[in-house]
Amino acid sequence: MSALVGKDFTMQRINTILIELMKDDNAEVRLNVVQNLIKVADVVQQELLSPSFLTILNNITKDSQWRVRMAVIELVGDMAIKFGKDAFLKFLEPIFMQYLNNTAAAVREMGISKVKKMAKEFSGHWLTGFFVPAIIERYNQEKIAFHYRVACLQSIASVMSALTKADIVDKIIPLLKQACRDSVPNVRFCVCKILKDTKACFPAEVWNVSIEPDLKELTQDEDKDVKWFAHLAYTHEVDTAGK
Repeated sequence: MSALVGKDFTMQRINTILIELMKDDNAEVRLNVVQNLIKVADVVQQELLSPSFLTILNNITKDSQWRVRMAVIELVGDMAIKFGKDAFLKFLEPIFMQYLNNTAAAVREMGISKVKKMAKEFSGHWLTGFFVPAIIERYNQEKIAFHYRVACLQSIASVMSALTKADIVDKIIPLLKQACRDSVPNVRFCVCKILKDTKACFPAEVWNVSIEPDLKELTQDEDKDVKWFAHLAYTHEVDTAGK
């Protein structure tokens, strides 16, 4: 409807209705509204990001229904790419980063998938100046459950191709080495998979000195899944054909 009635009418009449529907008692109503808000964003652009709209959006990141929370993270990620880095930093970043704290795995996975796309669009200072430090800080919070640490590692993995090798050496390797020594097998298992999949991102000499010893140790891990994936990562050869 917004595309038919135009920007002014949407902002004056429809936007108010949508904000109220986002507070509806029925979860299906809230979900349907959030899933279609990107169409409204296409029409009204950044004017959609009013204080009242952002407040409601932030509130429903804590919705009782995980599908609604996932739809919010998807929407914010899509708006970030649509409106650009400046708008994201000014209006949307705090809302989006809540994916890291969400209790539902599907919501965290949605955030990770959007981060990967945003890294390609934003890169540069946002990644190294904010995102990576925020992930590292979150990983190291006291009494954080292991699945949140896994989400942190997967978030880092999703942006590694957009980082320089210097950034990987300085900022990422210490975190991955720390994860190799994590007390929870799921975390060690996760970091082994990530190291195998991202080996091409590491300078060869740094991999040999900083990563291989940890992986070799993990090939003797007491957990059979960690042991197996550590072996895969340790023996994995990067395909350099065409490079």
